Amino acid sequence: MDGSSRIIALLRNMGVTCYAGVTGGNILRFTTQLEPFRSAAGADDCRPDADDKRPFLLTLNEFVAGFVPVGHYLATGRIAAAVATAGGATKLASCGISDAKMHNIPAVYLVGLNAGTSAGLAPLQDVTPEGMNIVAQLRAEIGDGCLLIEDIHDIDTQLEKARRLLSDSRPVVLAVAPEALNSAMPTCDIPESELDSLGPQVDASALERHLRSLVRGRRVVLFVGEEVARCPGVASLTKRLAHTFGAPTVWSQSAASAVSADSPFAYGCIGFGGNDRANELWQSLTSDDVVIALGLDPGEYVLGMERIKAGTVVHITAWQNPYGSRNGGFAHRCAGEYRLVRGDIGQVLAAVLPLLEQGPVDSIRQPYAPTNLNDPTPPYTPAPGSVDFAELLLRLHRQWRPGTLVFDDVCLAYKDRQFVTQRPSGAVQVFSAHQASTMGSAFGHAVGAKIASPHTDVFCFTGDGCFRLYGGALADVADLGIVVFVIDNGGYGIIQQGYDKIAPEVGRDRFHSVLPPLDFVAAAIAYRWKAWRLEPDLSNLDEVLADCRTPNGRSVLVSVPVDTDQTLGHNPRVRHLGARDETSPPNATSERGTEASRNDTGP
Repeated sequence: MDGSSRIIALLRNMGVTCYAGVTGGNILRFTTQLEPFRSAAGADDCRPDADDKRPFLLTLNEFVAGFVPVGHYLATGRIAAAVATAGGATKLASCGISDAKMHNIPAVYLVGLNAGTSAGLAPLQDVTPEGMNIVAQLRAEIGDGCLLIEDIHDIDTQLEKARRLLSDSRPVVLAVAPEALNSAMPTCDIPESELDSLGPQVDASALERHLRSLVRGRRVVLFVGEEVARCPGVASLTKRLAHTFGAPTVWSQSAASAVSADSPFAYGCIGFGGNDRANELWQSLTSDDVVIALGLDPGEYVLGMERIKAGTVVHITAWQNPYGSRNGGFAHRCAGEYRLVRGDIGQVLAAVLPLLEQGPVDSIRQPYAPTNLNDPTPPYTPAPGSVDFAELLLRLHRQWRPGTLVFDDVCLAYKDRQFVTQRPSGAVQVFSAHQASTMGSAFGHAVGAKIASPHTDVFCFTGDGCFRLYGGALADVADLGIVVFVIDNGGYGIIQQGYDKIAPEVGRDRFHSVLPPLDFVAAAIAYRWKAWRLEPDLSNLDEVLADCRTPNGRSVLVSVPVDTDQTLGHNPRVRHLGARDETSPPNATSERGTEASRNDTGP
């Protein structure tokens, strides 16, 4: 046994069998011990069996590979790894590290170092302190999550540290010297290294008494964050919790699947692309109110770099050190009192709800959400040759098959989807890595998800600008069976829409947002994908979706012509960039915009 095989064995005990990246340089010996992705599943199928324990490597450029562990985990809860040799390859993969950190995804990144004997000798791909100083760079971003393995004696100790960090839903980087990978080790047992369960046990009776006392005579607002969206079957629990307190419910853009589609208290998504009633509710918080936060997403696109204005925030989380926290909590993001309950959110709700439901809770019950969660907007006719993007998003929303996974890239989809669809569908889980907002990331997420769950419908919505960052990788996953919708508006649409508010006096030619045209269908076909052009009137949408769901393993690209001037979802960030006014979208429209509101009061 050498160091490489021991690292692989220890990671396999933590459930890691999927690796993505490019071999070479100082990780050559490591990657030779991984099966090729195709042979990991057999000669006739490029997709591995989920129960197959043989570690395998999907050869994929490091930029895309860095995002694969994120999608892999979100699809199944199983950890995956990206590998990169020394030098610029590590920097390419590090974009995925940022996603994993900022969205609390346990993921492994194994990166090569130069040999210890090369210090001061200007080695190729120099990552020593005299060169790129890569370990210091990585530690600047993820701190103790960067684990240095300089020789074989470091392996077991550092892998145990990795296990503890991964158990807390944090990414780790294994920065490994070739001496550690290539040296022989004495034959010894591989210790058990399964991940710890999330969060301590909570005293449900004490929590129930505390909540009853806390909310007496006060309005309760329920916030649902990304963390709870990873708890199986949690939507019914959040619905019961809202009913118990008469609590209007809001959520962040990647947490909609944790809210029941038929919850009468569902007021919508807050923040970026958020719904008017949800944002209005959130801004109305006062010191008299209580917010129960199931997870907490601290980013600018959710909280807007403001403090939560409620008098008391009760934050339930299993994570010890989530992104954006200080000393493990978010007291610094609360204007009033902050109370932390540490435990697995799904387990906490399952334990405390039956106790709360035994008798009435004396909170001030709020009205049900209105049918339409947005202000009325004037109709808008898209430019000739363009789809009505609102209509497309609504039709897709109604047609998702149960269990569908959707990954939204940094394009109009990740701003407009939640605004237009308003409520969860119950059939789809949507994820957007909005905090790092790296263009092209959703493609890697979709690849990771499809590897992890081959029989799941996996869709990626990406922009024509995003495509330019990963387009060359299409050939590597042509037989994977993912579906990519390219939102083709001929430019950087979000930038153009933002500039219209930030600097309306500047000519659009100075927005630098226009892109040369690209035939995405021809490019996809050249890479052995199936490809479609969506008709502007959506007349072939059903045929396109039927082809996307054909179980033949071929990946599908759909080119969608979109009018950038069809402004739908809100972008509150433009205020922080100097906009004088971020008013309601001027020309958004959807079927829901004409529906009457209901103002029933919850029981």
